[in-house]
Amino acid sequence: MLTDYSPSCALLVHFKSRDLTRLRKQGRFWHIFFLQPHGGFGAAIISQDEIDTFTVHLFLPLDVNTDKIDSRDAIYRALGGLYDDFIIDIDEILVRSVWRPNIAVTREWHSPNYRVFLAGDSAHQNIPTGGYGMNMGIGDAFDLGWKLAAVINCQGGNGLLVAYEAERRPVALRNVEHSGVHFKVHQDLESIIAGQDPKRVDAASDEGAALREKIHLHYQRHDGENKDLGIEMGYRYKSPVIIQEADEMEPLFDPHQFVPTTWPGGRAPSLFLSNGTAIYDTFGKHWTLLSFSAEDSGANHLVNAAKQLNTPLTLVDVSKDGHAKAIYEKPLVLIRPDHHIAWRGLTVHSLETAQKIMETITGKAATSAPSSGHEAQQGLAFTSTGGMSTQVNGFVLEQMGEFQR
Repeated sequence: MLTDYSPSCALLVHFKSRDLTRLRKQGRFWHIFFLQPHGGFGAAIISQDEIDTFTVHLFLPLDVNTDKIDSRDAIYRALGGLYDDFIIDIDEILVRSVWRPNIAVTREWHSPNYRVFLAGDSAHQNIPTGGYGMNMGIGDAFDLGWKLAAVINCQGGNGLLVAYEAERRPVALRNVEHSGVHFKVHQDLESIIAGQDPKRVDAASDEGAALREKIHLHYQRHDGENKDLGIEMGYRYKSPVIIQEADEMEPLFDPHQFVPTTWPGGRAPSLFLSNGTAIYDTFGKHWTLLSFSAEDSGANHLVNAAKQLNTPLTLVDVSKDGHAKAIYEKPLVLIRPDHHIAWRGLTVHSLETAQKIMETITGKAATSAPSSGHEAQQGLAFTSTGGMSTQVNGFVLEQMGEFQR
């Protein structure tokens, strides 16, 4: 496993409290981040249900014995920020744990014979900033699930299983890196305070107002933690079962924006047809071929090729919808069960060409395993972490939580 880690740990306390007058002293919130006396980011509280359930994260040096810190004291200390403990009435401590901010991506996502696969936290771990962990885990399961089902039902070949790592690992590498980018936004507060008395941020003076404005602008300029829709929605797969276009230029990837495109590997754009139907509602359970051409573009060749391969394919005629045609860019668009684009084109001239297309995207064509690029990534360093390492026979970090093992 390729791993990078932060030189700190966090004491997490999940609790119930009805002391909303104290907790909402600064107004209703989802997250509040606190400066600590050293002048940097040191704690956070999350409102889980807007009723009575909250979670505090208190960041500490690695050499602190967290067993000696009472859960209630950790909450008071976190909420106190730059000042003395902020006491609230706590009804119940639900969960307490220690975890280590770290970034990790496994080097291999499958066993040599493709009988065992890794997904979710066993394949990648990230700092919570950005909230990418669960989204990536669901994405892994969705991608692996439809591929396994296709192979088991003889609707796809083993090339689909080979493609799993090729598609999901690059997504994990990019997303966990961005979790570090977002975490660094909070870490940079210490340099903004610039080693001076951090309490001046609350001063009723021109200096205090200028510092508050500086912090405000810092967060406005680095707001990707909750707004990087390109990371969430705009990733594109590249693998042996995606047919790329060699004669056109791929749209630029922007982590901050999601730009709908049918470039192969990307997510099929969501839109409403002129009759009010969501285009996703026209997709078949398995594979879908969208035909935007009123002329004979060879869609029937793809349908016949799919039948020969035992691949369920739903043909959808959207030739009369000009808006959808403009968004989907090409007359023929093949969509996988996971709603990613497998191929697109102007026309298919023969059954032989259609067979090659269908064999490739269903993993039944003879292909070699793609290069993992592990060697090239050995020099990779993730943002906001303290050191890179490669662990082979296990995964262990000082002060890591049980749920991270």
